[in-house]
Amino acid sequence: MSTVNLQIKLDSDLAENARELAKSMGMDVPTAVRIFLSQFVRDRKFPFTPSASDPVSSKENVEFLLKSYEEVKAGKYIEKTIDELDKMAQ
Repeated sequence: MSTVNLQIKLDSDLAENARELAKSMGMDVPTAVRIFLSQFVRDRKFPFTPSASDPVSSKENVEFLLKSYEEVKAGKYIEKTIDELDKMAQ
């Protein structure tokens, strides 16, 4: 599949606000635009709008997930079976 560049002129305040909002959701503006366009084409209608207030994509949760990912990559984790986890929860 070939790719193309899409250039969009935006008001500088809108561009900056979009950068900040996308970052708070753990992505950049090009990723947000690709998500929008993919869903727009697939559903043939305007998609829902993700919210920065969504706790799943909160800044704190994104930072926690990134830290956890780095720890797993570094081998800093403990493996447990479902049975072991169930016993721990009792």
